[in-house]
Amino acid sequence: MKKDEVVIAVLETTTPGKKIEIRVDYDRGGMNYFQGVTMQRGYWLSVTPFEQGEHSRTIAAFSGTTAFMEPASRFNARRIAERAEQLKKNMKTHDLLQKTLAHVLQKNNLVLKETSHAQVAQG
Repeated sequence: MKKDEVVIAVLETTTPGKKIEIRVDYDRGGMNYFQGVTMQRGYWLSVTPFEQGEHSRTIAAFSGTTAFMEPASRFNARRIAERAEQLKKNMKTHDLLQKTLAHVLQKNNLVLKETSHAQVAQG
């Protein structure tokens, strides 16, 4: 894990080996030549499905998504920790998180296990 990201949770799905990682990232912003857009500088919510192997993690291109949370002119470790803690406490009710998670689940034809919200990352 990089210093400018905080993993909030890793959720189990009903598909064997498939999990979903939820994290908060800081992005310096600027031109994203791959997508052809200018990214805002600040904190982003990232929801990414992955397949966990015995010794590896596989992420399919374009399977996850991000959502802009808050502008920031520079990285602040305390602020990213606060944003992550806020999301951890409100996982089931946070509107942006629930919309982003629902989008990724639908896009990848995945279903969360019933106990999945209990598996919040320990800080």
